[in-house]
Amino acid sequence: CDYVKKHILLPLGMNHTSIFPLHDDNDFVKAGLEKITGYTTDGKEISGRYYAPDYPAAGAAGTMKDVQLLMKALLSENGSILFGKENTLKTMFETTYYFAGTKIPENAHGLWYDFYLTPSLGHYGNTPQFSVHMSIAPAEHLGMIIMTNQAQEMILNHGLGEIVFGENRGEEKNSFKQLTFKKYYTGARTIE
Repeated sequence: CDYVKKHILLPLGMNHTSIFPLHDDNDFVKAGLEKITGYTTDGKEISGRYYAPDYPAAGAAGTMKDVQLLMKALLSENGSILFGKENTLKTMFETTYYFAGTKIPENAHGLWYDFYLTPSLGHYGNTPQFSVHMSIAPAEHLGMIIMTNQAQEMILNHGLGEIVFGENRGEEKNSFKQLTFKKYYTGARTIE
């Protein structure tokens, strides 16, 4: 947490963001979280705080303005405000993981590929009450941020992505047909 604060949050001026699990490092964030409410899909309030101790930054909380500052830095020409070397930003967008048995890119240093008409990379984070989704198309200097206070928000994330970046490209969708699964799986983000 201290490393992220020193090397990302402070240099970017993200003064209203905390990734500390209890947000004790930022009075603005801690007080703000006490005031806001999350909702179920049928409009019922979701109370209480949610902590995800298994993931280092899963409790990250901040403002839209702060997420915009991060996005602008990632969309800059060389990322110099974040990185000491000019080439680091370019390296960050290179594929680090492919879908098993394919040449279909899945991940670039923690950013997930979205297969829209305009190629984009994104990262999503959510709790039962809140979510943030940031996607960027570095070559086009184009980005999208979605923040919600409702569970089951995925329709917004994917639907708005197609408006901003264009519809999903058919060749990537068709490439997944070559993958075969021998068992059924349940997503880890569900309790049902």
